[in-house]
This record gives sequence, C-alpha cells and structure tokens, in this order.
Amino acid sequence: METTVKSTKPKTDDGLGNGTPFQNFASHIMDIYVLVMLCVFPLYTHDGYYDILKSRFDFFWRATCITAVILLIAGVFYFISGRKGTHKVEKGGILQQLNPASLWKKLSVPDRFLLLLIFIYFISFALSGYPYETWWGNLGRYQGLLNMLMIGLLYFMITRFYHYKARHIKAFQMIGLLMCLWGITDFFKMDIFGFFADVTDVSYMERFASSIGNINMYTTATAMLLALSTTMFILEKGKVRLAVDFVCMVAAAFASIMGLSDNFMLSIVALYGTLPFFTWRSGHELVKYFISVTVLIAAAKISAILSMTAGITTIANIYNMGLIMKLGMYPWFSLVLMGCVAVTLGIAIAITLRKSWDAPLPKWIRKIWAGLCVVALSIVILAFLDANVAGHQASWEKLGLSNAIVFNDAWGTGRGLNWRMAMDYFVHRMPLLKKLFGYGPDSYYMIAMDNFFDKMAAAGYGMFDAAHNEYLNYLITVGIAGLVVYLLFMISMICAMVRFLRQNTGDIEERELAPEIIYVTAAIMVIITYMAQAFINIAVPIVAPLLYIMFSIGMAVSQKKR
Repeated sequence: METTVKSTKPKTDDGLGNGTPFQNFASHIMDIYVLVMLCVFPLYTHDGYYDILKSRFDFFWRATCITAVILLIAGVFYFISGRKGTHKVEKGGILQQLNPASLWKKLSVPDRFLLLLIFIYFISFALSGYPYETWWGNLGRYQGLLNMLMIGLLYFMITRFYHYKARHIKAFQMIGLLMCLWGITDFFKMDIFGFFADVTDVSYMERFASSIGNINMYTTATAMLLALSTTMFILEKGKVRLAVDFVCMVAAAFASIMGLSDNFMLSIVALYGTLPFFTWRSGHELVKYFISVTVLIAAAKISAILSMTAGITTIANIYNMGLIMKLGMYPWFSLVLMGCVAVTLGIAIAITLRKSWDAPLPKWIRKIWAGLCVVALSIVILAFLDANVAGHQASWEKLGLSNAIVFNDAWGTGRGLNWRMAMDYFVHRMPLLKKLFGYGPDSYYMIAMDNFFDKMAAAGYGMFDAAHNEYLNYLITVGIAGLVVYLLFMISMICAMVRFLRQNTGDIEERELAPEIIYVTAAIMVIITYMAQAFINIAVPIVAPLLYIMFSIGMAVSQKKR
C-alpha cells in the first residue's frame, strides 16, 4: 500500500484569500523567495570574508522585507478589489477573520511561542538602554531585534503561503554540494577564489572556509546538509533522487570532517543517535542507515590519511585536527571501519536471503537501540566525571582526549573561560529584571567588555562577542523568559512534525513514502542536529536563515494538513 498525504494546496476560499488569486500569487512569490534564499543566499559574498557577516545579514533582512512588502501590497489590493462579500463583517468574511480572537485561534502552538518570543525580544530591547546596538546587533553577530523580526516574518510567510516542492530541496542540495566542494578545496589550501590572497596571517586559512566563513558556522551548515541528505537517502527509493542524496551525503561528511570544528561531533552523535527512531522500519532503511554510518567513518579515515601523507598540503596537523579526524589516525579506527562494512554487508545479505527488504522490522530492534543510547550516554557522563571530579586528567591526556573531556578555562578554545565568566555575571551581578529579560538582544559583547575586559585580554582568546553556546547566549541577552520560550518554540515544532508523521505514515509495507513525509522527517533531523551543536555554538545570520527556512517548510507541510 502506498502512503500518501492529503494535498497541501487549498481548494476553497476561507475568507483570507486561500484558494483565490491572492493565494496563488502569494504562493508564487514564496517560491521565488525560498529559491533565492536556498540557492543564492548561501553563496553570496560582497568582499570575501572581510564583510561576510554584515553583507549576508543585509541580504537576508532586505530580501525578507521586500517579500513581505510585496505580499502586503497584494493583500491590500485583494481586500479592496475582492469579490462581493469577502470584505464584509459576516461569517467567513475577511474582517471577521482578521479579528484578533479569530486569528489567535488559528495559530498553532509553535506560532504562539514564536510570537511570544518576539514580544520578549521587544521587552528586552526596550529595557536594554542600547536601542541602536540591540536593534541591529552590530556589536555582536547581527542577532538583534531586527534579525528576530525577520525570522518571524520568514516563518509566518512560509507556513502560510508556501507549498512544499521537492525540487526546491534538491536545488538546495546542489548548492550545498558546491559549498562543500569549495570547503574541501580550502582544506587543501587551494584558495580557488582568492579569498586569502591579501591575508598575511596564514592562520586565517585554518579558521575560515567555503562561502560561510568561520569554521564553526561552516560545519553547522555542512552538518545541516548531512542531516538533510542522510535522512532523505535512507527514506528515498527513487533512483535519481537517491543518487543526489548519496552524493550530497558523502560530500557533506568529508566537508564537515575537514572543517576541523569539534561541534560536528555533537551533530553526528545527535543525528545518528536519533535517526533509528524515525527510520529502521524496514530492511531498506536499516541497510541504508549503516551505509551512511560507514560513509562517515570512511570519510574520517580517508581525511586522516590525506592529512598525514607527505607531499599533500592541508590545513590539518596533529595539533589542530578536529576530534573526529584525530580518531581516524588511530590504527584501531581501521577496525571500526571494517566492522561497519561487515555489519552492513551482513545485514544486506540476511535481508536478501529472507526477501524481506520491505517487510516491517520488529519493534524490539528500536528498544535495543534505545538501551544502547542510554549506555553510551552513561559512559560519556562517567568519563566526564572521572576527568573533572575524580581528578584522573592524566589518563585522558595519554589518550589524547583531554581537550575534549577535561573542562577548564582552555576547554573549547576558550569556551570554558567564556562560559564561566557568563555564569558568574548572571548569578552574581545581574539584577532580577535583567535575569528575566536579559541585557538586550545580541548585547553579549557589551557585557563582556564592561565586566571582563582584563580577563579576556590576559587569556589571549580575543574579545568575546557571544557566549559560543546558544542557550547561554539566550540566557544572558534575553533572559530566562527568552531562553524558556525559545526552547518551547523549538520543541513544539518537533512535536508538531512528529504528530504529522504519526497521522500520515500508515503501514510500512508501502513501496515509496510520500515526498512530504520524507522531508518532514529530514526537517526534524535538522532541528535535532542543530540543537545539539548549539551547546558549543551559535547560529549567526550567515546560516540561521537557512535553518529557519528548513524548519518553517517542515511546519508548512505539517499545518496544511494532516
């Protein structure tokens, strides 16, 4: 039985223009906006890396504002010239639909949390005392009030007017492939576009890559592409689409590892740890999951070999390799790779002999996986306690893992110091009202300069303009209220999409999942992957718009409707 979902295209007029020429016009405008943001925005630069953050932010807010203005003008025109009766105060009329009480009832739970988050941003902005800086975020990462307003516009425009098209996602994957290939060439110091031509400090080549810039942001983008492509690779069955997903998955794996940012470790743990709960329903999905794991392990081993090979110039060496590439250097890692290959082949042969590629897998397999995840998490916690509480740091240093497991001021390239200063300020110095609503959107730089300048200068990590932990950054800049509502917004999106999957997946014996189901599953993986790496990173307007477009498209599918 083939699984299908109900059409997401409206067929009748609901008083707001749905099913009318306005809805069709708005849908076409959103097609253009989404394609521009997915296919032009990721590669746009103005002056190389010198102004990449500001130029990308300007692109984002201007494109979003222009789209919103076009839709507003079209909406006003529709209202004025609408057919008789649609503008009257009557049942189903547009004025009644625009009544605040009626609008509130139509909002989903994520919609309401996002509006509440924007309201909290306004309060924090009003209380900050720095209206210009907290509006633009120009002293930080351009994550001020304007950025949040644009995210809100993006979300509501997409969820109201955009209709999912698989070809748009495939187009984004192709752009992502180019982005990854660009980053891989940077790993080999090719500098094919001359972005480092006038840079005298060669260390910048180790910290910037591709069209994204900072390697932390770069690996956030490549991890997003990996999560998207891997999930679609596991669920897709069409040969052409499957080939695209596989190629993008391989490129994203290599690019992420060669990005040398350790936030990728959190991404892959979250991705491959949670994927089985959303896949692993048939033999096809089980085998392709282990293929994807094998690809990742092979990419780590190959990258390590290339970095240690004489005559090959790369930005990696034994001192600044990313953690996963360091693991690839050990001889036992080859055994892990061979084990993955053997397990994948063994499962494929067993399923072939049983002729059960499409048969549902027993539920106890997921239960076993859940148990293994609990065991693995427990081991990580015990290791962290052993290194930081029991005082066995020397043992972890011998294994070459002290930088990852021993938490001190130097941990995470100064993140330990940064977090300690931030929590000290929050606990001991922030007034109660500031604890509730923060110091102001994207105000971290001002707090750090006013309170910790001497410590930052002495540490030698530069001046911190962000906490390098999205949740801690929210806590300091928009307070407890902002952090709690932000988490509720993200979690509620996951819940809404999971509910959509449960209502539409049906029996597992189907030959091919509907494209909407595949995408929503991938969107959930993107959110989970992003939220995991956010513990040691923040999303700036170079990458954040892409993430929110992914989330919003998933919500658009989920709301239009089960």
